[in-house]
Amino acid sequence: MDKYNIPEEAGVSLTEFDIQDIAKILKHYRTTPTLRDDYTAIFDMACDYKARGETSSDEDFIRHPDGKEIAVVGMSTLYVRKSYRKLYKQVFAQQSHCMITGSSGIGLSCFLVYMAIRRLAESDDEEPAIIFFLPKGTSNYYCFCGTLFQCMGSSEDFQPFFDRPDIWRFVDGNSGFRLSKSPIVVAASPRTVSEETGFKTFDKVLRIIYHMAPWSQHELETCRNIIFPTLENELMLKIFDKVGGVPRVVLWQASKWHKEYPNNSEMVMDECFLRIESAIRQIRSAVDLMHCLGEDPNFVFISSQLIHFWPIPGKKFRKVQRRWASNHIMDKIEESFKGELMRRMKTELATRTSWDESKGTLFETFVSLTLRSGGITLRARELNEDRDKEQRKERIALPANPPIQYIRIPANLADLSSREQLIIPTVPNFPVADFFLMPDTIFQVMTSIEHPPLRNELIQIVENMPAYRDSKKSKIRLYFVVPQQIFATFEYQKYRVTKKNKGTDIDSTELAKNKSKVLNRVEQWVLCIDYQIKHK
Repeated sequence: MDKYNIPEEAGVSLTEFDIQDIAKILKHYRTTPTLRDDYTAIFDMACDYKARGETSSDEDFIRHPDGKEIAVVGMSTLYVRKSYRKLYKQVFAQQSHCMITGSSGIGLSCFLVYMAIRRLAESDDEEPAIIFFLPKGTSNYYCFCGTLFQCMGSSEDFQPFFDRPDIWRFVDGNSGFRLSKSPIVVAASPRTVSEETGFKTFDKVLRIIYHMAPWSQHELETCRNIIFPTLENELMLKIFDKVGGVPRVVLWQASKWHKEYPNNSEMVMDECFLRIESAIRQIRSAVDLMHCLGEDPNFVFISSQLIHFWPIPGKKFRKVQRRWASNHIMDKIEESFKGELMRRMKTELATRTSWDESKGTLFETFVSLTLRSGGITLRARELNEDRDKEQRKERIALPANPPIQYIRIPANLADLSSREQLIIPTVPNFPVADFFLMPDTIFQVMTSIEHPPLRNELIQIVENMPAYRDSKKSKIRLYFVVPQQIFATFEYQKYRVTKKNKGTDIDSTELAKNKSKVLNRVEQWVLCIDYQIKHK
């Protein structure tokens, strides 16, 4: 304790000091290593916002005042996602150990930087927020004391401070930390956690795990416009269609390769897809694929490239569904193991007794194979808002091997003809629908008995459907595609609308007060996927 000019008296510990005294003690601590410029940028930006009487809480972009490169970000500007703001409030409301996780390359580390900048800028210098930041690949912490000062030291140097519950530690994919009373926020992808054995100790005390979603098309375009303006938007979208919402690839790597091959878009896309192609080649059988979908730790290095984690609406980032990173990746998998994959999946779905995220991905893939191959009939039942009204029952014949076309946004439906064809969105989180069968059918894959469609998003889809445009009397069918276990009990889904300026989580939606004339032409049906059916 003499390092901090505190006498070694019995009963004296740093937990007995108030935060102002802790700040004074830290100020007299002299750092030995040289502070890296990119990490001092965090402190600079917090000071700049504080000096201007602003915070980063409502801005889409926060910039270093002198154009200095920001740690982790790799440039002088940080894009602030809406999810950053929501997660920020939840993390500090809990005051406990937590982990921020999600697909590799979506900005988990950037979120830690955002939290540090905002927390420091918004803190009172009379009672400064104190944050210890542990980067990847080092045992040295950066210590930020509000907007007063910064210093650096090893874990041993700062260990006495880590028993205070009012001091935070931010850990960026580094398992070399000791547990203590101070709240620890770890940012790490599932792959990082599986590869770093040191996280096993943290798992034993970890109570809260937050999941961050991949980036949406809107987020990528917004970021590209400001930070990567030389990257052509259409090229970026083509890469997004292939790899999913991973800005490390879709923006950063794409921009790098675009500079090297300015006149060769195909080469840029090939380079960006290289790691995913390598992961697909390592799946040698449908059995290997089942291991990937089943979250086998030995296959995380493969599955992390192919499968993304999407927070379930209404669960406050605490629960996720696992989906293919893109439908292009699903296409590649299905091309490789089509017959074998269908047989293996039927067995897996039939024998698994409980539904979890991995079984949901299995079911989604099985439905995709079923619609693509077709040539079968499935049970269907009409859903009526009035439960007393008689429900029609039918057997729906799926066309065998229908032609396939892809769309990126609902407006693309307006460009399609009325001929029978299967339409697949390029992104897995397309609003309301997962598949279309032209000219009048919408499919939404579900594994739960309740998942209300968003009214306005569905209206946008229906208005662009060929059958709706071509005839005022034509009906549009919305099929909820469900496993056999919930087919009999599945009921009519009431439409919801997004509350103004609240996002699209179920917690931020409310029941629609009216259905709209457009949706009067929509019939809801439930379609049963039976694992025992025979495919031609």
